Amino acid sequence: MTTANGMYSYDTLFYSKKLSEWVDISHRYMTRAEGWQYRPLHPETYGYDNHAMSIATMLTEGTQPEIKNIEKLSSAVHDGWTLNYCWWRDNKPQRAHKPLGDDERNKLAATPYSELPEREKEKDRMVVRAILFELDNKTEISNKYQALYLPIV
Repeated sequence: MTTANGMYSYDTLFYSKKLSEWVDISHRYMTRAEGWQYRPLHPETYGYDNHAMSIATMLTEGTQPEIKNIEKLSSAVHDGWTLNYCWWRDNKPQRAHKPLGDDERNKLAATPYSELPEREKEKDRMVVRAILFELDNKTEISNKYQALYLPIV
């Protein structure tokens, strides 16, 4: 299976984990950080593809997670979200949980990361933190960045 736009297979390996595993890690992290009740995302849905495209773009857009440049990586996450949102809006708007094409999301998709409101930037940073936390748990955790993470439970 692939993202709806066909750009990435859910089985693509990034740092020895499938994209589908990274989606679950990111979603669990955001659920905990936002205080939401966890409900699994399902492949081939808008929400699942939001995570998949954001993560895959972050890990393939020429950025190196080892650099730990949170803002650069978050910008790549936003780029992935934008690609996904625009594709779903233009091709499958009826399949999303909420109707797509609203003014707020259209504006966010047209806005570069550096100009996003702080709340929107923080959503992108959460995805980055989830991925970096998981990567660092497999290597050494830098004290400098450990404070940026929430434990994944």
